[in-house]
Amino acid sequence: MLAPGDSLGPYRIVASIGKGGMGEVYRATDTRMGRDVAIKVVAEQFIERFDPEVRAIAALNHPNICTIHDVGPNYLVMEYVDGVPLKGPLPEATAMQFAVQIAAALDAAHAHGIVHCDLKPANILVTGDRLKLLDFGVATLALAPTLERMEPMTVLTPAPYAASPGVPDFTDNVETMQLPPPPGSGRTTGGTLSGTPSYMSPEQVASQRVDARSDIFSFGVVLYELLSGRRPFSGKTLHAVLSAIRESEPAPLEASLDVTRLVARCLRKRPGERFQSMSELRSVLEKAAAALTRKEPSVAVLPFVMSGAGADSDYFSEGLAEDIINALSGVSGLKVVARTSSFAFKDKVQDIRGIAEALGADYVLEGSVRTVGNRIRVNTQLISGSDGAQLWSKRYDRDVIDVFIIQDEISNAIANELKVSLTPQQLVKAPTAHFDAYQAVLEGRYHFLRFDPADQAKALACFEKAVAIDPKYAEAHIGIALNHWGQMVVGLADPRQAMQRSVEAAREALRIDPSNSDGHHILASYYALHDFDWVKAEQHFDRALELNPNSLDAYHCKSIYLLCPLGRLEEAVECHELALAIDPLSRPVLANLALELDCLHREEAEAQVLDRLNLLDPSFVGGQWILVRFRARQGRIAEAVEWAERLVHTAGRWGMTLGALGAAYAAAGRVDAAREVIAELGLDHNRESRAFYSFLIAAALDDRDAAFRWAAESIKHRDPIMLSFLWSSSFDALRDDPRFAGLLKILKIEHRSLASASRVV
Repeated sequence: MLAPGDSLGPYRIVASIGKGGMGEVYRATDTRMGRDVAIKVVAEQFIERFDPEVRAIAALNHPNICTIHDVGPNYLVMEYVDGVPLKGPLPEATAMQFAVQIAAALDAAHAHGIVHCDLKPANILVTGDRLKLLDFGVATLALAPTLERMEPMTVLTPAPYAASPGVPDFTDNVETMQLPPPPGSGRTTGGTLSGTPSYMSPEQVASQRVDARSDIFSFGVVLYELLSGRRPFSGKTLHAVLSAIRESEPAPLEASLDVTRLVARCLRKRPGERFQSMSELRSVLEKAAAALTRKEPSVAVLPFVMSGAGADSDYFSEGLAEDIINALSGVSGLKVVARTSSFAFKDKVQDIRGIAEALGADYVLEGSVRTVGNRIRVNTQLISGSDGAQLWSKRYDRDVIDVFIIQDEISNAIANELKVSLTPQQLVKAPTAHFDAYQAVLEGRYHFLRFDPADQAKALACFEKAVAIDPKYAEAHIGIALNHWGQMVVGLADPRQAMQRSVEAAREALRIDPSNSDGHHILASYYALHDFDWVKAEQHFDRALELNPNSLDAYHCKSIYLLCPLGRLEEAVECHELALAIDPLSRPVLANLALELDCLHREEAEAQVLDRLNLLDPSFVGGQWILVRFRARQGRIAEAVEWAERLVHTAGRWGMTLGALGAAYAAAGRVDAAREVIAELGLDHNRESRAFYSFLIAAALDDRDAAFRWAAESIKHRDPIMLSFLWSSSFDALRDDPRFAGLLKILKIEHRSLASASRVV
């Protein structure tokens, strides 16, 4: 041990900073240079490890990494950093600024083949708005992208001293620790670890090979802690912490969507599902950090009020508002709340500030429409969501055929007011020169979105009328495509026939207008669901989102028809989170998000989504039948049966409600009652949805032969719901059966999806 005033070569000891497992760290003065330095004196038994650390740090030269000045036979001389350890919680923008610097330091280390292996806040010192990454004591050197298993395996224990400015926890505090065997494991010996337990990656915990992606996991842990002030994985014992790292998901972060998604991807259990390099992560991180400093404004367009006309003219005022939503969706740098959420406030007396808060909108546009003969008058006003102040208002008096010019002027006025970028061309192009065709499309949309079977027939008639008036009206063809697709989804049409009619109409729309986003997402859905051509499907989904980044339908359909079947479940969740940012009140999106969380076995998160959905609309059948299945999985069987019986009583006896009822009966052990429901599904009016819901009940009965028979029939029938359920709990007990691999072969899904979609362990 050295004392103040002692010399170590040209260095005069000033004070001991701290002592750790590998030795002691001192603050000293370089008598030759007249500068303060930090000296790590390594204990004799760690000399062998000392050489790799010297080589690791010496290879690095980066402003965010501590600099090595000198090396002796058993000591290392580094720059003295007069800072404090990084600590959360921090404001999101501040945390992201520091995160960018950490990523830059790690990117430089990885470029030299060095994996830190012990990233944690205590090894990161902050001086003002800059930071330094310290302590490569357990760093792994590599010449190949994947590093060999580290030997010997060690565990880093907390520093036995209070951190002080300069070098808090500057030593490695390495202490070789033999872990006891996990309780109930049947093993007589345990293992050893390398790294600080709370910040280790699952592969470190399992003593497996590590590479740069292990640092990416630890980076996610650190960023989570900076944002929340708590560690994502904790426990009362070491084994509890390690188990949480391997098996548990952290509590949700209260952060922006992009940052939340970024952290979640870093913390994925399998290295292949994380960012694959620090440079890739760094790029996404920098964009997310930049977005926090230039928040995109958001606007909600409320349904316009029709004045001086009967209620049967609502289709026109609502359609006008919807077209403005569609026009604004193409504006770069502007977030536009989708129709479903903004129109939920129709006929509701509520303060604009409350509506803006509910929709997450900075601004709200409201207006009224009046038509007299061939003249139209539109009054609009843009209101600040924060204080309800009117920013501008305008009245437009025109011939009705000039309605597209009005939409364009309104959209331009909003874009200019909010100072967002505009493309050189007009926001709104006249899609048809025939006002009667435009009216027919608006009326068709109005009926289509009411979801009643009688309204669906009216909607199709309106769209066909528009095509008859103007065969080159792309939106009319899109209306026909969406109508046939919708009929299939709710079980009112043969999927194969409906999809064929839908895609024919979508292709005609794209022939007229290749930039039609809806046409691309319909074509993408067809390639996925009908042809199982996943490559073409993804290309068209990406094109749809490129053309309209605010397309709720493109995000939603990509998630359920492409990402879910392929087992890319984390991406599916991210896709639906993006959809909810556009349409926070969308019931179908919430319902399918709950299903994806079921696939990932994230019960707590699924419960939160279902609670949100039930609060939003307790009568929504799509949410209720998922809730019935959830209650059964929780073991709350009596409650599941009660909910299912109430559902068929209030919503009628048809495919979805009967599927919920039969599954509940099966969970309760009421085999005969469950089989009676399957028989009822065989009635003619349920023929289009029979196979899928019979599969659900058979799977719940653990009748494997029947379950696979119904599953194969459902796929042959091209039931649109089956693909989303491949990785759900309904298949959990069936997935080890060779017939499941047979289903995947039919679907042209590679077997590797089995690994990527199975339970996270």
